[in-house]
Amino acid sequence: MIYCRVPKIGCTLFKRIMYVINGNTISIDPYDIPPLIAKDLPIKRFENYSRQQVEYMLKHYTKVLIVRDPLDRLISGYFDKLYSINPNFWYKAGAPAINIFRKHISSWKSKQCGFDTTFEEFLLHIIHRYANRIPLNKHWRSIYDMCFPCNINYDIIGHIETYSKDISHILGTIHAEHSIKMRSNYSRLENIHREVDIMFRGYPTACGLTKKQLLNRILGGLETRGYIKLDNQERRNLLQGEIESDVLKSKLTEIYYKKPNPEKGFKDLRKTVLHKIPLEILKAIQSIYKHDLRLFGYENFV
Repeated sequence: MIYCRVPKIGCTLFKRIMYVINGNTISIDPYDIPPLIAKDLPIKRFENYSRQQVEYMLKHYTKVLIVRDPLDRLISGYFDKLYSINPNFWYKAGAPAINIFRKHISSWKSKQCGFDTTFEEFLLHIIHRYANRIPLNKHWRSIYDMCFPCNINYDIIGHIETYSKDISHILGTIHAEHSIKMRSNYSRLENIHREVDIMFRGYPTACGLTKKQLLNRILGGLETRGYIKLDNQERRNLLQGEIESDVLKSKLTEIYYKKPNPEKGFKDLRKTVLHKIPLEILKAIQSIYKHDLRLFGYENFV
């Protein structure tokens, strides 16, 4: 199987699925591979093969592409790379965006570190780089530019919006449906645990912010995305005392199961982050991703 990997479209899970199918782990549940480890799993790429081998694979292998609404992908990328605890992206994308587009920078941490980039500043950063022909980071490059859908005749084009059903179809097509057994409804809880892991991994270099400041930011992000729902007392309890990774995961897991928040989904998140974005910015973003919208059946958002 040939898979065009596009960040922020379920690629970490799909990479784990491929790893299980290839027999590289004794488990048949891809979720047994932690996401932060999965990102570094070796997957063979076209550059590992000769031109003749690549041509043969393109002709005879099942070619798979998973797509997503471009605006939803950008929202996901913003929360994962700039709102989440990610000092590397704060410095590389956040700080440049703030220094170019924020009129009044009140904090040196904002200017040098870029930890508090807004979604509007993030979109302006993309527009600026695209207009000046500066390559976009792979997490927000268009699918059209990354996967060449007009040159490669993909056998299956799945959608993140119907991911579970499409994954089942893909596994059936390559006769691997019995090789995989995934836990259902686990991805949201895994994302909660992943945020905790990222916080502790990035804490020493996170712009001089304290653990409590970082945790408060994580809790706000998890609530905004509808993963958890906290009352004031629960938030205070989580922020009190020494913060340890395993204890925090356990407490958040308990809150997740005790107070599910299904009514808060990506549609609500999209509405929340877009309501203050000027129309001309949305039009510019729509123009950048026009091929993804048209080719994969997504509606224009302005």
